[in-house]
Amino acid sequence: MEVLEAKEEIRMKTQKKNYDQHHGVRNLDELDPEWPQEHYSEFRHFRWPPKSPDMNIIEHIWDALQDKAIQWEWQFGFSFRAK
Repeated sequence: MEVLEAKEEIRMKTQKKNYDQHHGVRNLDELDPEWPQEHYSEFRHFRWPPKSPDMNIIEHIWDALQDKAIQWEWQFGFSFRAK
């Protein structure tokens, strides 16, 4: 039994953690807002689809456009954002 407990402890220490903030105020109240930035490299990051594309396909299109605008901003040095 001790071997299994030790193995589980090692797995928990070496396994990347999942952190899903969901832009929730509740999560920010429970955590120091700087904590996720300080521990950024310890987490796996998932690309979640915007809202529910099955219910509102335009959200998926807007997300793709936003990604492309951000890519162009980095690549060409100009911004599409309102000033």
